[in-house]
Amino acid sequence: MWDQDSDWEDRFDRVLTLVQWTALALGVLVSVVQLGTGPSVIAAGLIAAGFIVTYQSIHPNVRRSRWAREVLAVGGTVATMMAVFLTGRTESPYLLLTITPVFFAGAVAGWRLGLETAVLSIAALFLISGFDQSLAPQTLGWSGLYLLVAVLLSYARYLLVEAELTTEALLEASDATQDQLERLQSANQLLRRLNDMADGAELNPVSVGATALEQLGSLVDYRLGHVAILSTDGPVIVARTGHGESVHDMRVPLTVGNRDVGIVVLGRDEPFDDHERSVVVNGVRPMSLAFSNILILQDIAKRAVQEERIRLARELHDEIGPSLASLGLGLDVAMLQAGPGQSGDLQALRSSVEGLVEEVRGTVADLRQDEKVSLLRHARRLVTDYPEAKIVVDLEERRGPRAKLGTDAASLMSEAVRNAVRHSQAEEIRISGLVDRDLGRVMIGDDGVGFDPDIPVPNHYGVIGMKERARKMEAQLVIESSPGMGTSIVIEWDHR
Repeated sequence: MWDQDSDWEDRFDRVLTLVQWTALALGVLVSVVQLGTGPSVIAAGLIAAGFIVTYQSIHPNVRRSRWAREVLAVGGTVATMMAVFLTGRTESPYLLLTITPVFFAGAVAGWRLGLETAVLSIAALFLISGFDQSLAPQTLGWSGLYLLVAVLLSYARYLLVEAELTTEALLEASDATQDQLERLQSANQLLRRLNDMADGAELNPVSVGATALEQLGSLVDYRLGHVAILSTDGPVIVARTGHGESVHDMRVPLTVGNRDVGIVVLGRDEPFDDHERSVVVNGVRPMSLAFSNILILQDIAKRAVQEERIRLARELHDEIGPSLASLGLGLDVAMLQAGPGQSGDLQALRSSVEGLVEEVRGTVADLRQDEKVSLLRHARRLVTDYPEAKIVVDLEERRGPRAKLGTDAASLMSEAVRNAVRHSQAEEIRISGLVDRDLGRVMIGDDGVGFDPDIPVPNHYGVIGMKERARKMEAQLVIESSPGMGTSIVIEWDHR
């Protein structure tokens, strides 16, 4: 199928067709009136008509190809000049028809072929006139007309081509601007949603990531996706959508200035193109700013909390601790001076004071820790460590556990998740429970193949090690499992 022609080319073609047939009709009519119906008149009419019919029978796109337009320009000049030669030379009624090859060459090919055809027509006309000086005015007149037609049509073509190129450039720029506006609109929508979340005190990495994935779904087609924020411990996945594996992934880093604050990974079975990547890069810019602000606020809060912890630890150590020690010494003196009926009550008070002193020491030690152990943060890190598994975190942590207790509980959690990933063949692993400092219950469950916990597995000591660690931290470890029914591991402690 032929390509669609330009409007101005179609108009030129229609004008040229009208001029050709009009010139042919006038040439035939006038030559018959003036010269009769002799052989030369018939031959001239057949030659001119043959050229026009041949020209019109060729598809416009073929006529505009380089080889065809040169052949038609030269062939048209030869054919029309032969008709002129056969019907009166410089007095021929077909002279008007000789303009059409120059018209065609200038309008279709431009300056070079237009001027070449005009020069060829002038040379042919001089040859036909035999360089007769008496015919010079007419020959020069037509020669000037050929040059004028070539220049006018070539220049007209030049202007129209330039206008067409300018229009195409403006349309491309308009499309690019429209595309940019759509991207800005999408980014603005995400920014507004994040702003609404901030006004409602809901601006956290999880809500930001989930909102961004939802917004990206309206921009590009994807099947799987997750968002991770870069914490001090590495990337932590805060939002995920879809399950399974994808053939092609698109990874877009979230950056603010020269700082990486996170990453977005989208996946599907078909590859992503450059346009889709550009759309995603522009669409996630508000999320980059939100993550950057969250990290800055977390850093500020962490510093403020650490300074306050150090201040409280100093006050407990320098003021409350010595006061309790003095109280203990006073009770010791009172016990020595008390009668038999009062020594029991004083001993109970002394034991309470000793307990308070140990509590203050433990609290001071915890406050002076650089960073509290967070089982929730550790659970999210496990999600990043095992991207091949679907790990769902539904753990509520009101206050983090004490440092030593938290370290042991995190190790138990890691061992349980590692065993589930390696051996359970589970579709989903869930970490749930409640942690409130000295009180906690964490459950790691899966829907895998399960096992019989009462039957020891040779050369596998993971369960034994978990039980030993649970005894060390004075916690209760309950393992419930059976073949084909999944596994549930519960870590529970109460040190109040």
